[in-house]
Amino acid sequence: MNSTSQRIISALQQLEQFMPGHHSNAPDYAENVLTGARVAPVPDPSDEGVGLLTVTFPGGKPMTVNGRLYLKLQIIESARLEFDADEALSKVGVRVTELSDHLRHKHDLN
Repeated sequence: MNSTSQRIISALQQLEQFMPGHHSNAPDYAENVLTGARVAPVPDPSDEGVGLLTVTFPGGKPMTVNGRLYLKLQIIESARLEFDADEALSKVGVRVTELSDHLRHKHDLN
């Protein structure tokens, strides 16, 4: 079974602003196509943590972040991108809830 951080990476890869990483040394990461940030799981053999991730922006130093919180923020961003053309802000909240529920259930992140 994949760790929490690996499952979060899988969830991120399904958002429109991310694509799966293709670097041969680290196939298990997601890349934000809007910012160029590379997001990778932090190994946690016990898998009792919050699913820590390492985020590295181009030319920057890696930083460790709370994976669940990072996923939530990226879901919000994805929902905003989806509804930006609509300018229907009330729809964003509904979509964030739907997408959060779907990804949490699909990737066993409850």
